[in-house]
Amino acid sequence: MRRTLAASKYLRDVLLQASGNTAAQVIGIAAMPLLTRLYSPSDFAALNLFTQFVAGLAILITLRFEYLVMLPADQNESHRVLGLVFRLGAIHVFFLTPLLVVLPGYWPWLQAQGSMVGWLWLAPVTAWVLSLAVGLQQVVQRKGNFRTSATAEFIGRCAYVACTLGGALALPNIIGLILATLVNASGKIIWLVQDIQTLSPGFWKFKEQPISNAIKKMAFSTSASNLISLITGFAPLIYIADRYGTGALGQYGLVISTLYLPSTLIGQAIGQVYYQRACQLHNDGKNFKSLLVNTALNLSKIGIPLYACISVISPFAYPLIFGESWLIAGELAPWLCIAAATSFITTPLDRTSIIVNAWWYTISWHLIRALSTCALLLWMSSNSTGIQGFVAALAVLSAAMYSIDYFASYLFAKK
Repeated sequence: MRRTLAASKYLRDVLLQASGNTAAQVIGIAAMPLLTRLYSPSDFAALNLFTQFVAGLAILITLRFEYLVMLPADQNESHRVLGLVFRLGAIHVFFLTPLLVVLPGYWPWLQAQGSMVGWLWLAPVTAWVLSLAVGLQQVVQRKGNFRTSATAEFIGRCAYVACTLGGALALPNIIGLILATLVNASGKIIWLVQDIQTLSPGFWKFKEQPISNAIKKMAFSTSASNLISLITGFAPLIYIADRYGTGALGQYGLVISTLYLPSTLIGQAIGQVYYQRACQLHNDGKNFKSLLVNTALNLSKIGIPLYACISVISPFAYPLIFGESWLIAGELAPWLCIAAATSFITTPLDRTSIIVNAWWYTISWHLIRALSTCALLLWMSSNSTGIQGFVAALAVLSAAMYSIDYFASYLFAKK
């Protein structure tokens, strides 16, 4: 009976979080046909580069402590971790913003990136606000309040769409696209703070109650791994833009942003609830192998048939939905479905090594992925392979690495 009740509560929380993610993405999907007509492929390429830059800054300015708010068994320490995210981010924003106002003038490569460069100074505050949103969401989820967490996703996406549409109509250049990520995270924070009536003294009195060494070690591992992952993800973008042009990069970026929507709709929701439950079990001294296996099986039942269907219809669906200028995106999508399906099944479980404090594994896996991606890029650069061949090879490599990560997570969950 107890196991049945726990399973039903797990499913309820997944459905709550998934409903918020789904509602948020439905708003985004509904706006995409309009946005792809208001903004050009090169505009989306600029957004893709800005987003990667923000992701890199988020790693450096907060050292990924926001992803560890869930780990401590003690709530006071959890709030200390969130307080550290606030302070680290504020300090870095203060120094980095003026630096990025003047830096493009002395860096020719940045000058060559087009309209994105003029708004690069917004990247530090965007990264900081994004990190705070993640940390606050984990504080809410620790309490089991997935309803508020889900609603925050919807509020944030509505703000995102309003900013992009309003920006296209009323603001110069691509500022609406660039500001959208910041506006999204800000909307989430405004909603989340309503559920946090008080923060423990640890949030404000960091020096009196330092964070444990285990959390610090995992923060180092997570930030280093994320930085390696960012470089690994950024390298193919530079390769595509350099070899096939910024238009091809925009096509690739659209496919990535749409194909991974199911992961945002369902996989992310399952991953957030899995992370909370697995942390609870681990803090109670129990293994969570059955939780991991059952979660993976349920993800497989959804992901495999879903991406099989997408791979069949995408060559016709992309130009039909987004316009004739996105024909190449439809040709790339079937190949990327290989990686997207594997990611859908495994990514929600990828924090398993963090839960068991296996800090060495996270860095090792990302290093192997980075080295294999570099080897692929070097091999492709010596051949006359078209963009479809390159994307196919990249998708197979990514699927293989995701599969390795799942088997490692299974071994960690048995401990």
